[in-house]
Amino acid sequence: MQVKQIKIDVKEQLWLLCLSIVCAFICHLIFTRVGGDLMKIFPGWHQESISGKIAAPLQYRFLSFYIPEIYAKLVGVDITSAYLAIRMGCLALSFWFSSLAVRKLTKEPFAPSLILLGIAIYYAGSTQAHIQPAEEPNLLAFSVLTWLVVRGSGIVPIALVFALGALNKDTVGFLIPFIFLQRWICQKNFLNAIKDGAILSCIFILIYIGLRVHYGVDREYLGGLWQAGKNLNFIVRMPARGLMWTLPSLLPLFYLLCRWKSVPAIVKCYVPTMLLFVAGHFMISITDEFRTYTPLALILWTGILMVINNEK
Repeated sequence: MQVKQIKIDVKEQLWLLCLSIVCAFICHLIFTRVGGDLMKIFPGWHQESISGKIAAPLQYRFLSFYIPEIYAKLVGVDITSAYLAIRMGCLALSFWFSSLAVRKLTKEPFAPSLILLGIAIYYAGSTQAHIQPAEEPNLLAFSVLTWLVVRGSGIVPIALVFALGALNKDTVGFLIPFIFLQRWICQKNFLNAIKDGAILSCIFILIYIGLRVHYGVDREYLGGLWQAGKNLNFIVRMPARGLMWTLPSLLPLFYLLCRWKSVPAIVKCYVPTMLLFVAGHFMISITDEFRTYTPLALILWTGILMVINNEK
């Protein structure tokens, strides 16, 4: 019976992997269609990044331009092809690890496929003519870290993935409260929560400060640092697009708050991360680029399915 269960699990994982690749390929086709003109400026953008001349905060997203640099040299392709290949690869792996995390959270048979498709559709719908190579590796980091946390992994693999994620984009720092609370509330180990939270915080601070010391902070901040006023104005003028970021964040949270007693502990642990993520991005990011909020969908959308299942 145990062997049969393993075979079923393997088949499901293969199905989810194939579905992830298909969804990532469709997202790739949409991006090359919508952002086709951007392909011409990839080489110049990349050279500026490698030379340390690009604006903040893009310059501090170290791995977002060094991974394509290494990939292009190893495989022998042009830099544009390298960026596109990494984009699609990260999306495929992001979708897959997201679905694996969902399977750890719920036994609902169609939940992994449903959440995977939902995230892929949202990401495809958020496609705009922007160069932001850090987003897909960032989504991958969030997916892998979430998977590691919900399966109860130790601090070593979590810290390794966290460090790589922080070298790509400092957004992964918002996951520290989630990991801390999961250790404390779900694993009921406060000392372990303190230890792991301290380790991840030290890694984040060292990378955050180190990159800024290396590249310098005396550079233009792309679009200006504070964006709250611009975001509010955009929401008033174009609410249909300006509020798209609420789909993977505020609207699911509102539903969960209304059903709070039925919300699993692991999902409750994610709420501080979600609130800090939204507040931080609303203040210093642009809500028009609503693909940025995709990482929140994994736990919050799965939480809705878990609540519905609990209340049956």
